[in-house]
Amino acid sequence: MLAAETGGRVAELFASFEREPMAAASVGQVHAARLHSGAEVVVKVQRPGIRPVVERDLDIAQRLAARLEAGTGWGRSLGLRHLAAGLAAALREELDYRIEAENIQTVSRAAAARPGGRVRVLAVHAALCTERVLVMERLHGTPLNAAEAAILDRGLDRGELARSLLDFLLHQILLDGVFHADPHPGNVLLLADGRLGLLDFGSVGRLDGGLRDAFQRLLLAVDRGDPLGTADALLELVPRPDTVDEQRLERDLGRFLARHVGSAASSTTRMFGDLFRIVADHGLFIPAELAAVLRALGTAEGTVSRLAPGFEFGTEARALTTGTSPNGSNPAPCARPPGRSWSRWSRSPAGSPAGSNGSPAPPSMAGSA
Repeated sequence: MLAAETGGRVAELFASFEREPMAAASVGQVHAARLHSGAEVVVKVQRPGIRPVVERDLDIAQRLAARLEAGTGWGRSLGLRHLAAGLAAALREELDYRIEAENIQTVSRAAAARPGGRVRVLAVHAALCTERVLVMERLHGTPLNAAEAAILDRGLDRGELARSLLDFLLHQILLDGVFHADPHPGNVLLLADGRLGLLDFGSVGRLDGGLRDAFQRLLLAVDRGDPLGTADALLELVPRPDTVDEQRLERDLGRFLARHVGSAASSTTRMFGDLFRIVADHGLFIPAELAAVLRALGTAEGTVSRLAPGFEFGTEARALTTGTSPNGSNPAPCARPPGRSWSRWSRSPAGSPAGSNGSPAPPSMAGSA
């Protein structure tokens, strides 16, 4: 596959190439290599013949979703056909490594506009990437699911690491509109300098300016415990049917807020699960873009809980979003600047977040520290 994608020029492109993969999965595998410049890279190579297998599985999933939506009330209320179509589009994107290369560059440019952060995005060698080969900078570190000893030995602040990762993800979702959709512990490295490094941008979510604004309003209304504001923001986020009993929706959301807001025992995953049930009960359904956000936040909660047991994910997320620290005092790093509406920030083009004066931030090398 590598020879076919590079036109047989493997020796011209790489000074060395490890034939034994560093890691392997169902769709592709990753090899260590070195460029003639001396740069260490990892090369992700797609398995030959995997596309027909994926298309067959997607066809089965979409036909099953259509049958369930046609034959069950819960399938119709969840909009299973729409969710399955969104899943299929996302998986097809993951099979084109040029899209993953673009995703890395977009997220990296946005990250570079916020210097001093504790999360690093690897660089991509775009000129060497093809539809089925991805060449990236090699980051040296330990996956978070195996970093316990390193954290203890180096005396790192677990809470600060967890907060940095959460802040980075919220910036991606609410400001940049392009975010890592699968931040599980294996996709996050603890680097030698104490920062975190993000890997694997095959699964990426996107939110346009309108959805970012509405999601921000939803988070703010939830933080205030405001059922009317929560209902209004929710109805902006989901496709709205002809009739909605808004009073009943507001009452259900009031009970939802009473159960979850201010409760340290309430996990983000459980909260979003209850929100899904309310949406389904009222004949609404979650669009694929929003489902990707909820999945990413649920995955991130599991990651930071493993990194920093006892970390109050929901409390910290609301604090970072609303501009106060968990004790209600200091401005949070993810909050919009004073005097600037959130919508003006959120509608900056993805990958070019507005600077403090509202102008596009200057471009920077992908993956730069």
